[in-house]
Amino acid sequence: MRIADFLDAQYGIKISKATLVNIVKEAESSPFPDLLEDAARESFKGSTVFHSDETGVSVRGENNWVHVIVNVVFTLFFAHKKRGM
Repeated sequence: MRIADFLDAQYGIKISKATLVNIVKEAESSPFPDLLEDAARESFKGSTVFHSDETGVSVRGENNWVHVIVNVVFTLFFAHKKRGM
């Protein structure tokens, strides 16, 4: 798993693939990501956006887009089936 390799190479953190899978599963069922996303989206209202970009990505064999928006507080990534929002 590339995430485990990255964490080891960059930070010396040894973490198993199974642990990473469990972290993702737990995060998927938590309400915290939704609350954090809401806070991030609110912070962009009326703020200066320092950077935005998108890139194509295949999701289950279909073309999708990952968008990123950056301000002084947050970096927000989100996926969408269309390039234009």
